[in-house]
Amino acid sequence: MNILVFDTEAQKTADEVGGWGNSDKMGVSCVGAWRSDTGMYRIWTHEEIKGFTEWMDWAEIIVGYNQMAYDYKALSPYMDVQKYINRKTNIDLNKGIKSVYGKFAPLDSVAEETLGVGKTKGVSGKDAPKLFKDGNWPKLFGYLLDDVQITTKLFYHMLIKKQFTINKITYNCNLNIAVKPFAQMDLFGG
Repeated sequence: MNILVFDTEAQKTADEVGGWGNSDKMGVSCVGAWRSDTGMYRIWTHEEIKGFTEWMDWAEIIVGYNQMAYDYKALSPYMDVQKYINRKTNIDLNKGIKSVYGKFAPLDSVAEETLGVGKTKGVSGKDAPKLFKDGNWPKLFGYLLDDVQITTKLFYHMLIKKQFTINKITYNCNLNIAVKPFAQMDLFGG
């Protein structure tokens, strides 16, 4: 199976565009991804997204953390996201966690409790637009790469161990990726 894990960072804050419902107006400063065939990580700037679509075309399974609610919408001005939503197996770890936990759980919280690793200290997704505007590409790329690495580790943990932890409670999940190829997957059964 060709698995791709990805994340995006924004050019503008949600407040600048009238809220998270307008994430398609936030702009993508950069997108990062990992691919299972080589174990390689890669980052593209907003000007290089065509290269990212080549990786998306290669993938059979696309994994993210909140990609169905945020990342795909943010990427929609740059590429035909429906092609990847409708024709690829998408695993949105946040969507699956939310279906069990009952509400949004930040990646940092889930990763810290489940994997024992946190995201980049002193930087959050809310800082990404400022880093972009300041041209601080090294710090922005470091933060993005950290997110992609953590999402990859969380995906494999949930796939192999079939569980995640939040608020000191461990929940069961079932990532049976061979059951429903090329469909939106129900992470937790079904």
